[in-house]
Amino acid sequence: MDTLRPSASPTQNKNNRLATFVQTLNRNKTPYLYIAPFFISFALFELYPLVFSVQLSFSDYKIGSQPVWTGLENYQRVLADPLFWLSLKNVLVLWLGSLPIQLVLGFSIAWLLNGVINPIRGLFSGILYLPVVTNLVAVALVFRLMFDDQYGIINVFLTFFGLPAADWMTSSHYAPLTTVILIIWKGLGWYVVYILAALQGVEKVYYEAAKIDGANSLQIIRHVTLPAIRPIVLFLMILGTIAGLQIFTEPYVLYSGSLGGPESSVLTPAMYIYAQGFKYLKFSNASAMAVVLGLIIISLSVIQFRYFSGRED
Repeated sequence: MDTLRPSASPTQNKNNRLATFVQTLNRNKTPYLYIAPFFISFALFELYPLVFSVQLSFSDYKIGSQPVWTGLENYQRVLADPLFWLSLKNVLVLWLGSLPIQLVLGFSIAWLLNGVINPIRGLFSGILYLPVVTNLVAVALVFRLMFDDQYGIINVFLTFFGLPAADWMTSSHYAPLTTVILIIWKGLGWYVVYILAALQGVEKVYYEAAKIDGANSLQIIRHVTLPAIRPIVLFLMILGTIAGLQIFTEPYVLYSGSLGGPESSVLTPAMYIYAQGFKYLKFSNASAMAVVLGLIIISLSVIQFRYFSGRED
């Protein structure tokens, strides 16, 4: 009669699994060598700065010295800073003033392009996408010349038709509008191309069935097109939110590197973090602001994902 073998201990099982993993890794090490540069660069230039920034947000740090733990003191200072709250309000205005318009215009243009023949569709898609790949600094400099209060072509155009010229670059009332126009013009083609690709993936049998049921164009858009491209719209909304709340280059270049334009009307958290860290050398305050901004972005993205991904018409 066979005797029962004693079962292996948990430690032996763990060692066996580890040995099996090492053997598999040795046999198939070539793929890991190919992806190693990405993970090494990610750890050095993304993960480590992120962890170090979170550490600095709880510390008092000066160049040449070791961080000194201070707990929530930096966060208390940041939350009591009126300029930080002003920057949050400004970036919400820029975000809400640009993203919905880009989505609506992007969908409208993509819907029109989806109905034309392929060569024309490709031509116009490429033209609309040109601003996206154009250098943002160059675009902002051109916009600064166009919206110049005295010599800009926009005011020349307005006065030609008998309309009053506006203080686009020197008024706190017009500065957010100027920045929003730049953001919309620069990024609209990106939304058009993605939505157009999504529209081309919608099965035409759905449109035919809706027409047989007597649906008009608006009903088809609402009940057929939008539900079909909802994942792409959600993707664009989340990426637009992440990018919108981190706006930096547009107002920074548009207003010659000033701290937020006239009366800080377009000061954004990214600009304020940059000033705190690299102008005033307050790295701990800048890190705390970055963490707060990151939490806001994550919260808004999660809310959008939970609400729009599960919503049914």
